[in-house]
Amino acid sequence: VRNTSEAKNQDSCIASGLTLYAWEQYTVGGVLEGIYASVIDATSGAVFQSATLIDATAINPRCVALGPNPTLVYLDTSSSPYVMKTVQVDINNPIVFNSSNTIVSSVNATNPTYDVAVNSADADAGNAVFAFNTNASTTLGVGYIGTDGVVGGPANGFPGAVTIGSTNTNDFITLCTDR
Repeated sequence: VRNTSEAKNQDSCIASGLTLYAWEQYTVGGVLEGIYASVIDATSGAVFQSATLIDATAINPRCVALGPNPTLVYLDTSSSPYVMKTVQVDINNPIVFNSSNTIVSSVNATNPTYDVAVNSADADAGNAVFAFNTNASTTLGVGYIGTDGVVGGPANGFPGAVTIGSTNTNDFITLCTDR
């Protein structure tokens, strides 16, 4: 995509033969324009979506393949604390995204550090695990995201998101899963 804006914090994933690219976009003057995404056929290179605005107040895009679903995880900064959300490519009609889902609404707005990693790469029932700085000054939150892009909980076979007493991380949170 060529334009006069700056792209930062790019990420991508492939699922169901679709490549999802996402990035933060800024004006030349450094003003956030939001998170944008493109969807490309992984085999032919056909473009289904090019530079589609996902959320004008969003930051920190992370792309993960949840089963067959290319999924974008991001932080909505329109309120404080920030809200972690997901949006998935409609794999039956990749020219559109499905509606967004709220994962957690307690991400630390001063230090909005989080990570998400695929926990199960099963093509039908994949899931991810996430960790984030909470809006409390001494806890980290962890949880699961199901194949459908919805936060894990007893209703979909996962434990609910929990907080762990700690000190907020200042720089990075990195997840690694071992099944």
